Amino acid sequence: MHQQTLDEEATEKVSIQQLESLLEMQRDILETALFSMDYHEILNQICLAVEHLSPNSLALILEMDLDSKRFRIRAAPSLDTERIKQVNELKFDESVYWLDNTLNSKQPLFISNIQSSPNSTFLHTISPEHQSMVCSTIGDAQATKLGVLCLFRLKNSTPPDFINQLSKTTSYLASLVLQRERHEDHFSSPAYRDTLTSLPNRHLLRDRICQAIIQANHHKMQVALILLDLDRFKHINNSYGHEVGDILLKKVAQRIVNAAGEEYTVARLGGDEFAILVNQVDNIDKVTDLAAHILSALEHPLSIHEHKFYLMGSIGIAVYPHDGQDDETLLSCADAAMYQAKAMGRNQFSFYESSLTDTAHEHLSLEQDLRQALLNRELTTFYQPQVNPFSGRIVGIEALARWHHPTRGLTSPHAFIQVAEEVGLIDELGAIITEQACIQLKQWHQHGATDVRMAINVSGRQLSNLVVGQLKSIVSNAGISPDSVDFELTESYLMHNAEQSKRLLTSLRDSGFHIAIDDFGIGYSSLAYLKRLPIDKLKIDRMLIQDIAHDPNDEAICRAVIALGHSLGLTIVAEGVESRRQQEFLANEGCDILQGFKFGKPMPSDDFEQLLFAA
Repeated sequence: MHQQTLDEEATEKVSIQQLESLLEMQRDILETALFSMDYHEILNQICLAVEHLSPNSLALILEMDLDSKRFRIRAAPSLDTERIKQVNELKFDESVYWLDNTLNSKQPLFISNIQSSPNSTFLHTISPEHQSMVCSTIGDAQATKLGVLCLFRLKNSTPPDFINQLSKTTSYLASLVLQRERHEDHFSSPAYRDTLTSLPNRHLLRDRICQAIIQANHHKMQVALILLDLDRFKHINNSYGHEVGDILLKKVAQRIVNAAGEEYTVARLGGDEFAILVNQVDNIDKVTDLAAHILSALEHPLSIHEHKFYLMGSIGIAVYPHDGQDDETLLSCADAAMYQAKAMGRNQFSFYESSLTDTAHEHLSLEQDLRQALLNRELTTFYQPQVNPFSGRIVGIEALARWHHPTRGLTSPHAFIQVAEEVGLIDELGAIITEQACIQLKQWHQHGATDVRMAINVSGRQLSNLVVGQLKSIVSNAGISPDSVDFELTESYLMHNAEQSKRLLTSLRDSGFHIAIDDFGIGYSSLAYLKRLPIDKLKIDRMLIQDIAHDPNDEAICRAVIALGHSLGLTIVAEGVESRRQQEFLANEGCDILQGFKFGKPMPSDDFEQLLFAA
């Protein structure tokens, strides 16, 4: 066999396109290695990537046993199992001269005429049809030989420069994988790693917090714990499935790791919650900068299966020793600060303040009470009339949730809907209110109010394929026509999730339901999306209604919204009407339906029934 060491300077002749291919392969392999503990599969992917970039070639990785100096095939995805078994039964070690030469060469080694040499039984067994081979050493940073990457080629001619660089790049990637496998420490075991992302889990994070506190105390430094929760991630899981959600979490984990760098511990605590441990803090500004950098990194869209996802996160920060002296306290304080960030409008970060603990306790108490309320059926539905602007006749009803709390008394949804959304109770709560409203509407229809419609609020977090099916089933079981039900969603949610909203709302509308945009005019109004969404009604927010008798600007806005809605063929509903002056203005401008205290406050079903049938 003829052997030739390939020129190190040959890589300068590799084209830009080829270099881009190498970089893309390296990125893909490193991403896989970052989130996978299956080293055999990663090595197989390396071989397959080489074969893809070098058509008609065959790639395999030989691993050296450091004690016996023997080699075995560690990865050869294009060889069948029987052939791998045959090869591994052959005795080959460093005494094989081409292996010895490869291990002692700093550059890839080209070996030709492998089929005609009497000393290449091993190579004949692997591939009878390939005529030459490029080999490169797989070694670690201490120059320890870990194995050899072999690339079999059909041609005997000297390989092009690109093959040389391909061999060097892939042997380097293989060395990273083998080193990672051989040097796993105690905390690399599955017990201390998140099964999805391979990031440290809560157990390992708490251990590292304790170690960081010890070091910080010794050096008179601080430790910061950053807690990140993705905003509205549950909606993605419900709408696209857990497979897409898991892929998204892996990509988010990589974004956070890249943003935090190798200096800090990034952990996944479960679900869509991550933590970043910042040790040896001498200036709190660097914690602020890191939090802002992480949020900025999440803003760039993530693509999965031809879908683009725009994510935001809420961050809470707790600092040792000011906020807590141990890992448990720091986690609790960071959690409270994170909820504060959500309350501030999301996609923000907040440092812990002592007052947040009281708020967190209140939040937890409310959550526990709400879970009990769902079991005890303490939730009920109140109803508010929607009327014709000229006659005052009731043409519609809005169903509004109320909670008969055992100690707080009658509680409005403003006090508990956000908690229900955050802790995953909104689907169950929404189903209860929808069922009560539909059963009540059926009774009123039977009593003669057949032309009255029911408007039911649907939370943005509630909207998913599963919930859409549930809503259809509830209405069907109540025995009412979908045409008599309006589902209302807030403008801010629809505008933020326009493409997904369009698909789900189309499903509802195709089933006969009507769709209304609630709180229109104060949020994220987008005419481009508005005309594309399958909607039937616009509800002008009460903030624009309350001053129309005194503020020409609000009058102009209401006039424009009514004209815009009518031009798109939509029914216009005005909320918060409290005076005759407001009623007259809206009626003159052509508003279709009015709702507000002038016509009736939200009331129990018995009171509403008296109002409904008073005429």
